[in-house]
Amino acid sequence: MITAEITQTSFYSASDMVRDLRKGIFSEVNSDIHVISRGKLEVLKYEINLASKRAISRITKYYYKDCLAKIDEVKNPKKSS
Repeated sequence: MITAEITQTSFYSASDMVRDLRKGIFSEVNSDIHVISRGKLEVLKYEINLASKRAISRITKYYYKDCLAKIDEVKNPKKSS
């Protein structure tokens, strides 16, 4: 492939191949990341809900509620006008 870049005028270059490969891989990975992130946030929200019910101190309960609010913000961002 590298030799073709030097000796031929019409070729599929190594840099083109890496670019195409990167586009293909990351387009698939990006969609997976969104799904995985949402699933992990759901699990975390469930676990925080459980923990908040058995929290001993008031401040700990406040921290849990704050975490739940932040998860909701991430899942449902406000659209700017």
